[in-house]
Amino acid sequence: AVRVGGGGGEDGCSGDLHQRSMREQLHSIEYARVVVFMALHVLHFNFYVGTFVQQITSIAQRDPSVTPAPETGTEWTVQQEDDVNQRINTIVQSFSLWLGILMPSAILIIPLVGRILDTLPLRHGGFLACNVSGSMWSLLAMVPSLPLQWLTILVLSAHRVTLFSCLFAYTANRFGPSHFGSLIGVTMLVSSLVGLLQYPLAVLA
Repeated sequence: AVRVGGGGGEDGCSGDLHQRSMREQLHSIEYARVVVFMALHVLHFNFYVGTFVQQITSIAQRDPSVTPAPETGTEWTVQQEDDVNQRINTIVQSFSLWLGILMPSAILIIPLVGRILDTLPLRHGGFLACNVSGSMWSLLAMVPSLPLQWLTILVLSAHRVTLFSCLFAYTANRFGPSHFGSLIGVTMLVSSLVGLLQYPLAVLA
């Protein structure tokens, strides 16, 4: 069984949420916390994936090995511009391809995530891993270095698997099996609606 937390009952929560009605569970502070947690992480994740092409393009355009500056007092010829644009397009396509491959491939670390969830309380294990990995890929994404963006994709993929594993483990452990499917469904609905904010954020960015 997943251990959720320290003293004071399950992670300090009062009362047995397993025995409460779905309405009471939905109105509990414990459920509000996990919804906010998921909504913020999903928005964060969706915004990055939704603007991935633009971000890699921007980094490639600033990379002197990809986009060398023209010699002083001269301008690029049309052929040189075409060559640079082709090089950037090739790089972006390669990153996009591997993003699509590595994200689902992260299921390979599920046994490790399961081990963490089984041996550590969620607040000191799974949720900590979510926050640390989320912070790591965010910081890596801000570094204008193409080689580092490969590491960003790897950490992002691991973060995604850990995030949803923690959601399922927390919901089952804290609220019990009676309304598990409905609670997960509401959580994903709210997270998806909040995730729509990625579009105005992308415009502002």
